[in-house]
Amino acid sequence: MTMAEAVELGAVATSSGLSWVGVRPWRERESEREKRETE
Repeated sequence: MTMAEAVELGAVATSSGLSWVGVRPWRERESEREKRETE
């Protein structure tokens, strides 16, 4: 996922009444998984 997609996802979540708090933990898990796959 690109940063643009992450921002878009966050915008959708925010407009849906959710906050970035719900998006960030998911993004952090994705980042950790990507790091493991890269190494």
